[in-house]
Amino acid sequence: MKQRSTTTHRHIFKVIQNAVSVMLSNAAAYQPPALYCLLQPEDAAASQFLIEYMDRMVEYPDWMVSSAPNDEVPIAHSLTGFATAYDFIYTFLDTRRRLRYLKKIRSVTEELFELSKHRGWGKQFLQNHQTTNILAILIGALTSQCNQPWEGQLGECSKWLRWGEKEVGETAGEVIAASSHEDMLFVSGESASAYSSAMKLKSVYRALVLLNSQTLFVLDHIEKHEHSPLSSLSAFFHNLDIDFRYVPHRSFGKYNGALMDVWDAHYKMFWLYGPYVKVSDCRFIDKSKNGVKISVTLNDTETVVSVVTNYKDIEARHSYLGFAGFAKTEDNQRIVQFGQGTQTLPSQVTKDFVFDFGLAVNISAILTLCFALAFIIKKKKFHVSFKMLIHCTLICVLFLWVTELLSVFYVCEQLSCKVKSKDSSIYDGTDSSVPDLLPVITITSMPGSGAEILQLLFDNSSDFVYLRIPSTYLRFPVSPFVSLVDACEWSGADAQNGRFRVIQGWFHSIVHNVKMHLQNIQLHQSNDKTANNVKEKGQRKKRMLLSEQTRTGSSKRLDIGYIQELRQHLLKYPNARPVLSMGSGGWFLKLPYLQEVIGRSLRSVHVVRDPRAWIYLMLYSSKPSLYLRKNIKRHIANIFKQNIDGVDQGCSTVDSQFLPLKKILSQPDPNPVQLLAQLWLAHNSAGLKVSGSLPTHTYLIVKFEDVVYFPEKTARTIHNFIGIPIAPAALNQLTFATSTNLYNLIYEGDISPAKINTWKTKMAIDEIKLIEDTCWPVMEKLGYKRHTVSHSFL
Repeated sequence: MKQRSTTTHRHIFKVIQNAVSVMLSNAAAYQPPALYCLLQPEDAAASQFLIEYMDRMVEYPDWMVSSAPNDEVPIAHSLTGFATAYDFIYTFLDTRRRLRYLKKIRSVTEELFELSKHRGWGKQFLQNHQTTNILAILIGALTSQCNQPWEGQLGECSKWLRWGEKEVGETAGEVIAASSHEDMLFVSGESASAYSSAMKLKSVYRALVLLNSQTLFVLDHIEKHEHSPLSSLSAFFHNLDIDFRYVPHRSFGKYNGALMDVWDAHYKMFWLYGPYVKVSDCRFIDKSKNGVKISVTLNDTETVVSVVTNYKDIEARHSYLGFAGFAKTEDNQRIVQFGQGTQTLPSQVTKDFVFDFGLAVNISAILTLCFALAFIIKKKKFHVSFKMLIHCTLICVLFLWVTELLSVFYVCEQLSCKVKSKDSSIYDGTDSSVPDLLPVITITSMPGSGAEILQLLFDNSSDFVYLRIPSTYLRFPVSPFVSLVDACEWSGADAQNGRFRVIQGWFHSIVHNVKMHLQNIQLHQSNDKTANNVKEKGQRKKRMLLSEQTRTGSSKRLDIGYIQELRQHLLKYPNARPVLSMGSGGWFLKLPYLQEVIGRSLRSVHVVRDPRAWIYLMLYSSKPSLYLRKNIKRHIANIFKQNIDGVDQGCSTVDSQFLPLKKILSQPDPNPVQLLAQLWLAHNSAGLKVSGSLPTHTYLIVKFEDVVYFPEKTARTIHNFIGIPIAPAALNQLTFATSTNLYNLIYEGDISPAKINTWKTKMAIDEIKLIEDTCWPVMEKLGYKRHTVSHSFL
């Protein structure tokens, strides 16, 4: 641009220059000329004008216009102009100003982004406000990230990974994983769709590992179909084009490549590093169908980088890395696990000095010969035959060899014993250093608590298969467990004593081989085992059967299609972990039983909801109310019956908190608010008591309000708890659903941060106070605040 301003575009620059002269003559009336300063940095007066103006902007506490306190557009205009000017004059700024300006850009961008989550910009398509605000956020994000060293370049910018130019394809790659730790970062993506279908590529997977601000490792993995026209060599060179748009200085682009033909996959790697990094001794330690392990020396420190390329198989990731992430780095000080909370662990690789066995034998032989020769020379007894000398030497060497073998055998035996001892702890749970097994996830909640929103985190994922239970073809084999309200507590001892064997067998089937369990479901007939006995069950069940038989054909097809989709998902991802979303209300009280039946791989997520919002949903959110439609009063009454239709409820324990419900039901006209408040208290109080007996790493309590208000933080908490990294696509789905009013919960329709607090304005204050007085002991434990005392929430 500077060159053209003095040649082909000189006439345009002359106009700009004249305008700047006018501006400088009355600086108070104009904003500074950033573009001119980029084209004419020698103009000290203009540059000083610009810098002084930007210094004043940094000092302002905010960029809101006082005459329009509820309008974000002025902030967006200021952010766009300030960030653009910063990018223009970046090279002319001192380090202190660079950091101050960058900090301000980042803070304003974050502020505007947070506003976007609950402001209605997306509904104003006929105005330019939405475009102005979103563009400002984009410019702020790009500027704050891309004007840093490489770790910034690979931050937001890496989400637009591309694998080639126009002749290859315009489709951006799908980001598979993104994780950072201090100055390190890992980003990976899949871009097979960006290539021509004629190339017949199964996968084009790129992983970028930023080891520090000056060292970037790029690994490409190309997997072809059987009849792909590409040869190993052509696939390698075709994918050589690295997009250097995210590398700040092209002169840093030193790289080396290596080609391997492993199984049906092709690997290639590049190292890109700056002038302050010495890269040497790069070698492959391991190469397989599941991943690669590479050693490299950076500034005289060996670093081992392990990357899984069979990223769709969670068991492959777990077996290759020791956890369910996507990559890890190791050196003599730490191990960084990308994708599992990016944990930094003490290095587990110790290099003990072990004397080489062959070298020991050789040295022993040489010493023996030297001593023998010295002895002979000292005695001047050269009459000893050479043959006898050789025999003696061989005998000495053999003796030393046998001694060394016995020593090595003893050491190996000790190591084997230690390994056996460590392995045995897998079964008794005494060694906490043994890696966790891949988890089986259960999601429990009271009906209406909004737990179904977590489906967005697990659905359509290569790592999980999400199962809604109960549903038409996925239901518990014994009828009492479909109840919305269940007060029965089951212990680990119940499982050990063989109680409820049918339930145990059902869980074993679905957990140990969910693919086979789904295949065994017969889709051409109802899965309800009681259907054949309906005539003996009374008129009510006859009506239920009639309703089942008269369901529309489209509804039946949906139920069958659901099971078929699950089957197809497991054909594609056979090692996906089951996520059991159990809609009936009592499984939170049975976690010790589930822990014993499923084993130590169980990870339970329980969703709780503010009792005021929950009761409002039950009583006032629809007409007729959910309380009446689901006949909640009858379900509560059934808690105190020993059996229904002759089927034993199997309650080994019922918490005393449920007993006041019986007293409330005995009243002529029970107060629904009081009844539901006591039910919420009893269920959650008993559940907290039961879960308190379990190891803390086996269960997690999540507030529904946190999912809606803080979707990203809550999603990461859940995935860190289960030990499997969150997919960026799943995180985007959840964030979008909680901020756009476009996601519908089964009982209340669309949700938003504002809508979940409807109870504050539509419930009577005495009802709110009754709920708080009843439920307060548990509400306080869960972190809820009183509305009747302070009108703040959470």
